[in-house]
Amino acid sequence: MRKALLSLLFIISLTASAQNDTGKTGVQTDTVQTNAGVGQDNSATPKIDIRPADDANISNILALTKEIEKRKAKQKREAYIRIGIGILFLVILVIGLMRRKKK
Repeated sequence: MRKALLSLLFIISLTASAQNDTGKTGVQTDTVQTNAGVGQDNSATPKIDIRPADDANISNILALTKEIEKRKAKQKREAYIRIGIGILFLVILVIGLMRRKKK
């Protein structure tokens, strides 16, 4: 009984969610291309000379790379400090356990 009911529900859910191939959506490719501006000739747009901005961009990129290097060096130094503190606590733990065994 349960298997029959589950199979019936499964078949109903499959047929209810099936897609219909009765017609197309009605969107024409020509109107989509004209709305997107694909078929237009863009050769009339003026060319912009960006050479004066290149120097500013290069200097900004160099400054950014210096800042990144400084940050990486700081993170590396902080990592070494954390590792050192961890080793220090490990040594303290070992010394404490050795003293406990002697008692």
